[in-house]
Amino acid sequence: MSKPLTFFALLVCGALPAFGADPARLLFKSGFEGDTRIAPGTIRRETATNRHHLAGRDHTTGFEWRESLAGAGLVNDAFFQYVISPQAVPETFVTTEIRTMPGPRGTPSRVLYLGVKGDDQTTRALSRNELDLYPTPAWRQGYARYWMFMHPDMLEKAQKDSWVMVMEWKEPRNPDVSTGGTNNWRTNITLSSDDDERLVWKFLRQEVQPQRRDEQAIVDVAAPVPVGRWFQLEAFWRWGREGRIWFAIDGRTLFDQAGRFEHAKTPLGLGFWALFKNYRHQHFYDADLSDGDESWFAYDDVEIWSDFPPGHPRRDTEPLFVENFEATPETEWGTLPVGWWLEGEATGARARMAEGKLLVDATGPKTSGATVWLDRELPGDVDVSFDVQVVEAIGMANNMNLLFQFRDPKHAGLSETRAERADGRYARYHSDRLRGTILTFLANGDEESARLRVRQVPPFDPVVQEFSGYHARKGRTYHVRLVRRGDQFTCHIDGQMLLDTKLPATAKDKPGGYLGFRTWRTKLWWDNLIVRRPVAGENVAVAR
Repeated sequence: MSKPLTFFALLVCGALPAFGADPARLLFKSGFEGDTRIAPGTIRRETATNRHHLAGRDHTTGFEWRESLAGAGLVNDAFFQYVISPQAVPETFVTTEIRTMPGPRGTPSRVLYLGVKGDDQTTRALSRNELDLYPTPAWRQGYARYWMFMHPDMLEKAQKDSWVMVMEWKEPRNPDVSTGGTNNWRTNITLSSDDDERLVWKFLRQEVQPQRRDEQAIVDVAAPVPVGRWFQLEAFWRWGREGRIWFAIDGRTLFDQAGRFEHAKTPLGLGFWALFKNYRHQHFYDADLSDGDESWFAYDDVEIWSDFPPGHPRRDTEPLFVENFEATPETEWGTLPVGWWLEGEATGARARMAEGKLLVDATGPKTSGATVWLDRELPGDVDVSFDVQVVEAIGMANNMNLLFQFRDPKHAGLSETRAERADGRYARYHSDRLRGTILTFLANGDEESARLRVRQVPPFDPVVQEFSGYHARKGRTYHVRLVRRGDQFTCHIDGQMLLDTKLPATAKDKPGGYLGFRTWRTKLWWDNLIVRRPVAGENVAVAR
């Protein structure tokens, strides 16, 4: 009698690996060669007829998808999930096969083919085709890379509000909750249609039970959507209160988020990791379920590690500082987390914690502006990212500014002179007294034609660089990233590098400085601040 499938293991027997410790360990590798095959119905479960499994040995790597990988204690189970009626024939709605086709190197290769022909409308949820790994509590971190091929006409099928999910992490259902969705908490990577009905990459973390509530939703509108060709996908994850998810295609980082990766109040541990996922909005489907309408992905050369592999450029890139504004509960106006202070209260500016975000209001009739400072010095070479959203604004100002690496040469810290800037007037920050870089990002009356400017203080004028052409809309979350290496400064909005310039020399000044969230005539929130060292030679993209 065959053993129940436990998907994941070390090739050698022994103790579990120390995840995150050096050196990183290769846990699994397969190119679907040898007698690798799809084995239907190998585990008896409540819907066993709808779940297939991978089996057989990859003769090239020596790993087996079934027998050699059983019993390591890292994964309890793994199977292809379709979300169709137990009475349905899976092949009516999905295709799960090992096929031979031109592979990543242009030569014939055995690959895993996951197709979806349509949705079984007798079930409440959309059908899908995914390989789910169900980890034990001991497995809390991993890295995967593989080659992926998306069917050539995928972009043509995209419509407004459509999406295609390619990877996901989920907590199990909370048995004590009956509202929300079918799992407790999740995070995923999706191709989602934007306002122009084109597919862009999207990162989401979401509370599902007891209610669906997006905790973070950001997009990369500049990254390529490589349909009709092989590309390399990479993902690193660490689950828990101090978690992290990094995602890249063809060596280009799309998302690198840190902080809480679990339910805020009732974490239940990682339920499963959808390593391969073909899950699409119903707009992608036609009603006839014909093979010609099938949307499909193909995969080859899979590697799974305990950490970033040796020599990987993202090894040793843990953040220097992460602030998701969750340690401080919701507060009244005037109360901020320890290590932050507001300038502008003297003229009516307000700040507080609201729904795990830093909420700032500079829309009062006499308010000159608001600046919330982080009482922490940033290094000279630094990579800073955060999310920001305008709630409302006077005259559609939609003002989302930043004071970057500021300092007062005559004082050790900016907090020593905060009383001098109590009114929050903009002129206080570009006088000869302070040194730093100012980024302005605002609508200035036109949400569809935002203006970005970078200035160095002193002298404030002239503007170092300016960009117009992106939007600054109320109610839309923007993911902003600033990188400084030496005198080189770049600004990225939603994955696009919109500013790229050399800052005027400041050799006499100490490098680095303080960060201030700045606004005027605008009520807005800030969240998910991450401070890192820059990664040398990182692949970035300009607006497409």
